[in-house]
Amino acid sequence: MKKIIIGIIVFISILVVIDHPSVGRIKSVIVDSINIFISDTTSMQSDKSLAAETLREVEPIIRDYTEAERDYVRDVLSSDSKAEGFLRNYCRRGDFNPNIHPDRASEVCSVLSRNARRLSK
Repeated sequence: MKKIIIGIIVFISILVVIDHPSVGRIKSVIVDSINIFISDTTSMQSDKSLAAETLREVEPIIRDYTEAERDYVRDVLSSDSKAEGFLRNYCRRGDFNPNIHPDRASEVCSVLSRNARRLSK
C-alpha cells in the first residue's frame, strides 16, 4: 500500500514538474476528467438548490404571465444568490418590484418562501 501511494505521488509530481508535450497531453486528459467529474457532482447538487427547486415548481404557474415577467422570474431563479435577494427584498421586506405585477410576485414569493423553509431544515 505504501508503494502505491509513493508511486502516485511520484507520478503526480512528474506531471506537475515536467513541461514536455507528451506529459502535457496526459496532464490535459487528467485535468479534463477531473473537471467533468466536478461538473457532474455540482449539477447533482444544484438539483437541491433553492432556485432550481423553486423554478421547477413555479414553471406551470408562470405560463399565464407576460413574456417579460416570465423572463424576469426565470432570471431571478437562475441562481441561489438572486433567488435569496428576491426573497429578502420583495417577499420579506415588501419592496416594490417594477418588473412583475404584485399579485404575481406574491405567487412566486409563496413558493420561494416554502422552499427556503424546507431546504433550510
